[in-house]
Amino acid sequence: MAMVTVEVEYLGVIRLLLKKKSDTFSFDAEPSVEEVVAAIDARHGGQAAQECFRQLFILYRGGHGPGQVVDRQVILADRSLLKIASLVTGG
Repeated sequence: MAMVTVEVEYLGVIRLLLKKKSDTFSFDAEPSVEEVVAAIDARHGGQAAQECFRQLFILYRGGHGPGQVVDRQVILADRSLLKIASLVTGG
């Protein structure tokens, strides 16, 4: 089976924490959001995974089209774009 590639774009707090705009990860099989976060933690360590789970996950299947808010258990297909964004409140 071919490798599955997932692009991750960091927005808000997680971008400030990691000092990066994006990362690309390769997996042997289609990963869940939770497995992508584990890969982020393995690459960046520290508070990466903990902070990711405080954020909002927005999935763009095939890397484009309308984004969809997803939870940790969603499985990502090859060439997915996962944006990890800070929740913003205000009024």
